[in-house]
Amino acid sequence: GAGGALGNDDSTNPSLDGDGRRVAFTSESTNLGGAGGTSEVFVRDVVANTISPLGASGADDRAALSEDGSSVAFVSNGSLQAADTSSAADVYVHNGGGYTLVSRANGLTGLVGNAGSGGTLTFGEGPAISPNGSCVAF
Repeated sequence: GAGGALGNDDSTNPSLDGDGRRVAFTSESTNLGGAGGTSEVFVRDVVANTISPLGASGADDRAALSEDGSSVAFVSNGSLQAADTSSAADVYVHNGGGYTLVSRANGLTGLVGNAGSGGTLTFGEGPAISPNGSCVAF
């Protein structure tokens, strides 16, 4: 947390990059810089001593960090893009330049799924991401 404080609620589901510099995780803590109140995905850079919230919508879970640390795939019940009009869980990738909704038919320009992807937020496995962040499985 800020100033090195411990998170004030549960933090779970860690995912490390290849050299251990970054760890992505889910937390319900309200003192880590996110919106607070629901689960959110964060990335901690242990070398730079920074922590960044990714979801900003709440109800985010099960992050998978690419080996090179450039991309994070995660499940969210929130709508992080205008194209996502359902309240179902979807899989997103964040690569520092914004969010890509990857759980859609026919690739990045296809229709948004009309049912949950990547499991529910209480059961199932999260997404997997390739070493350079270019491919996501869910």
